[in-house]
Amino acid sequence: MKTRKDLYEETAELFRIVSVYKALLREQLYRFFWYKDAAVVDNVISNLARRKRIVVQGAIVALSTEHLGKLDMRVVNSIWILLEFIEETSYHTSSNFPATVFFFTEKDAFEIVYAASGQEKIINAWCCVEDTGRRVTDIKRIILIEEYEQICRFEVPAAGFCMVDAAGTVNYYKLE
Repeated sequence: MKTRKDLYEETAELFRIVSVYKALLREQLYRFFWYKDAAVVDNVISNLARRKRIVVQGAIVALSTEHLGKLDMRVVNSIWILLEFIEETSYHTSSNFPATVFFFTEKDAFEIVYAASGQEKIINAWCCVEDTGRRVTDIKRIILIEEYEQICRFEVPAAGFCMVDAAGTVNYYKLE
């Protein structure tokens, strides 16, 4: 039997995730709570929606009605990448352009950088400025690309490149 404390912690964590990323897919919230039954997550979502803390419309769970219409696919696709690491993630949060998500595992720090086609020079310049004063290996970069052909246009150390399909499947690539 769940205690009031258990319910509060589940609710607080789900609300934190929605607050940080503004709008996510329900399936992503199930994956954030991989150790819980989907029915438990649905109950928490319903409870928060009833209390008007979040808004649910179909498969989208958002912080407000304003965010429902602004489902940012850069963030949604970055979350699919984060969820590949979620069982070993100790902390995650949103980040500033061009990075979308920053997270820690037990051994490493990662940032997911969204690179729209045509933004490769901006990302290259940003990474050079960001790397000033710190070791490049301190943070591993996962660069989310739209087209495979973008990879050859990057001049930055990256943990890897990836693309996310419409179903949320992540495909990884690495320059050799």
